[in-house]
Amino acid sequence: MTDTSDKALLALADRLDAPEHWLSGSDAGHEGENSAPVEAAAAFRAIVAERQAGVQVKPLVWGDPGESEFWANHPFGWCEVIDTDRGFYATQSGVEIGRFNTAELAKAAAQADYEARIRAALKGPNDDQ
Repeated sequence: MTDTSDKALLALADRLDAPEHWLSGSDAGHEGENSAPVEAAAAFRAIVAERQAGVQVKPLVWGDPGESEFWANHPFGWCEVIDTDRGFYATQSGVEIGRFNTAELAKAAAQADYEARIRAALKGPNDDQ
């Protein structure tokens, strides 16, 4: 099971901020640098801040890896991490999250994306709408 503790997410955010974890150019499948690691790092930090405010989303439970992929089902879809020759490709119900250098980074990004989608639908006490 992927460690999704606050400490682990902040450590992953720090790792993702380092350029050596970014796939770029043709490796990312588009022009320029792949912004997925930077976006995931920001999402990890936001998750930790919200957790510290008392709201938590249950972690994804990843099934046994297949030949080259990992799956986690959740109430409104699934997450998938596929090992490709260009890195580990993470998706949320078929929508690309990004490509990462390790399966653990890709799974952590999938968790962050899953949590961000759930949190976007919640209303907090300080929200206007």
